[in-house]
Amino acid sequence: MIVIDPDNGRIILANHKAQKMWGYSADELLSKSITQLNYPTDLAESYKGNSPSPGICEYLNFEKQYARKDGSHFWGESSVAPLKDESSTPYLLVVSTIDITVRKNEKNAFIKLFKSIPDLACIISTSGYFLHINSNWNKKLGHSEQEIRSRPFLEFVHPQDQDSTNREIERLKSDKAPIHFVNRFRCNEGNYLWLEWSASYDADRESLLAIARDITERKQTEADLRIASITFNSHEGVTITDNNMTIMKVNPTFTKITGYTENEVVGKNPRILSSSRQDARFYHSMWKSIKTTGTWEGRIWDRRKNGDIYPANLTISAVKDHAGQITNYVGIFTDSSETQAAEDNTRQMALYDPLTGLPSRRLLLDRLMLSISACERNGNEGALLFIDLDHFKITNDTLGYAMGDLLLQQVAERLKSCVRADDTVARLGGGQFVLMLDGLNEHSLEAATQV
Repeated sequence: MIVIDPDNGRIILANHKAQKMWGYSADELLSKSITQLNYPTDLAESYKGNSPSPGICEYLNFEKQYARKDGSHFWGESSVAPLKDESSTPYLLVVSTIDITVRKNEKNAFIKLFKSIPDLACIISTSGYFLHINSNWNKKLGHSEQEIRSRPFLEFVHPQDQDSTNREIERLKSDKAPIHFVNRFRCNEGNYLWLEWSASYDADRESLLAIARDITERKQTEADLRIASITFNSHEGVTITDNNMTIMKVNPTFTKITGYTENEVVGKNPRILSSSRQDARFYHSMWKSIKTTGTWEGRIWDRRKNGDIYPANLTISAVKDHAGQITNYVGIFTDSSETQAAEDNTRQMALYDPLTGLPSRRLLLDRLMLSISACERNGNEGALLFIDLDHFKITNDTLGYAMGDLLLQQVAERLKSCVRADDTVARLGGGQFVLMLDGLNEHSLEAATQV
């Protein structure tokens, strides 16, 4: 404790504790003013220049740095109380100082640690407002300290996560045990990041210390894995290989389609499914697409374990790491046998007469154009013969349509037996047939004799 003259700031009394604190004798202290005890480079924000000075007449309390006789310094928490006469004029100033260096160093160490935390660190008041945030808030979320301290914590939390977050904070208030929770927190641009929080009260339970880690990427990965899990166990066959095309994993649908169990194919190349229907040029084009675009999609013919060959709709995708290097290939396929059969049936119905199995008008015209081109190229002749069954309607009317159909089928067989394998017998409709003869002699008379 020090007593000073308010008119000039001179020390007129100092107790033993003050002498020990500053390292001066009583006489040395009495020869100084209070300002001479200040540390020259005092930068304490809490001080704000409120040093005891002549003319002071109000009570003050502040923290500041003081200088000892040996040149060292210490932090002190000082209280200044004026003693006033009957006219309210101070005639003495009593300065009481406590050495708070240890506490201040601990606080500074905490602040330094707080600022160095690589995650989002903050201090929240019991009323739910931010007191302090570290610089990562601005870097990660775009919020300035001034902006974020003006609004309550829950205002930044996604509306769907506010109730669960509030329950966790209330649990902390009652249980006093650290809490851990996850929520979505709004960025300055309006979007949200997933944050994983760890929070606990300080020793005095006056504020909440919380550290948050950005887990947005992890959440996205988890979502992707859930989707991948659903896809992996879907009705589509899935094959996962390494970058050397060695099978690492297949799903149950793979076994259902191919007949191979996972143990039978892991460690092997997908060529085990090859039917040999596609040539080297086909696979060269496939891998060129995968290397260029990262994916290929198309129909391929594979072989089941029992030897059956079936068509499959296949998509192959390359999986790359952060460096752009291919780590895996994922093949997703479906058995398109039914689709292929339907397509074949549609094609058959479009090109062939369903009753006789002969080419229809459409296929006849296609073959006719090819035949004309061939004749022009090699100089050979060709011929068309139109045949119509007389009185066919009478057969249908008297014997029935079933007998008429049988008659048409018999005519078709007889006509096919009269021509060469390379010639075409077509049915135009009703009892009308056409024979197209290719590759006849280049001389018309000879060709007519051949016909």
